[in-house]
Amino acid sequence: MKDVITKIGKRGTLVIPSEVRKALNLADDDPVSIHVDESNGKIEVTPQLSIDRSQAWFWTPEWQAGEREADEDLKAGRYTVRTAKEFKKDISSRAAGKNRKS
Repeated sequence: MKDVITKIGKRGTLVIPSEVRKALNLADDDPVSIHVDESNGKIEVTPQLSIDRSQAWFWTPEWQAGEREADEDLKAGRYTVRTAKEFKKDISSRAAGKNRKS
């Protein structure tokens, strides 16, 4: 996209032209981060991803650590392939407190 010239509004608002908003899929009230580089007088505006509250648990540090661990297990071949019937039997025996079949 070519450079776009815009202006600062009366109350210090920065007007982001519609073609820029469309290109970046921005909507009203979307959060953005503003970085000021005083050494060169530049302002950088970066869209921030917003996460739906119902999905926020997935992005917690604890859950992400578990995701990384699971990825490492898969890469190292530490997993078992079972049929649906075998899986159902396994979880049923676990729920009943029986020892797990290796």
